[in-house]
Amino acid sequence: MTDDSKQTSGKISEADLLAEIQRLATEHGTKPTANLMDTEGKYASTTYFSRFGSWNTAIEEAGFEPTGPGPATIPTEELLAEVSRVASKVGRTPFAKDMAEHGAYNPETYKTRFGSWTAAIQEYQSGPTRD
Repeated sequence: MTDDSKQTSGKISEADLLAEIQRLATEHGTKPTANLMDTEGKYASTTYFSRFGSWNTAIEEAGFEPTGPGPATIPTEELLAEVSRVASKVGRTPFAKDMAEHGAYNPETYKTRFGSWTAAIQEYQSGPTRD
């Protein structure tokens, strides 16, 4: 399924979003990843990030145990290096929407770690990992 055919988050109920996670889980015999949702699901994974704040929260809401590193296990240096990478890609200090679109980590991860997106950017701008 291409991104063009995916519905936007404002028109989809949470029940429908969670049902799609469960459908993919049944079809594949395991809980789906965000990547699987993007390639085979009815909705884009970014819809889940927007609606639930993170993929893991959506997975939990659908009745599954989340996996993968949580915000507390990702080294701060790695988070800031990812801001730097996205900044290089977009040609400026990234906004949260840039991170959601181009980054390896959801902006909510930064908000959890630093208290806000602005605080994360301030740390990036003052830190040694800045390009």
